[in-house]
Amino acid sequence: MTDQWGVWSNWSKKWCFGIAEPTKRKASKALFDKIGKHAYRWRFEYKKIPLGVDPKTSNQKTAGSKPVKKGRHVQMANENTSTKLVTGKVRLS
Repeated sequence: MTDQWGVWSNWSKKWCFGIAEPTKRKASKALFDKIGKHAYRWRFEYKKIPLGVDPKTSNQKTAGSKPVKKGRHVQMANENTSTKLVTGKVRLS
């Protein structure tokens, strides 16, 4: 099997758009055909797809990628509670 090139998102740390092409140039053209000028953004990078990863069927991470950091955990207050300030909960009004 020949090398396949895909589009890697440095932002979400995933293969995106299901693009798998035999050359880097064809992967670039496929990305431009799909999203237009947004392909110039810093987050998209063309990488060789490792064996065993199929970006067309799933957004698998590569074995060497860093784990994705999760955002802060914010617990929302119930709507039927009073408007008093409760530590550790957020209420939008």
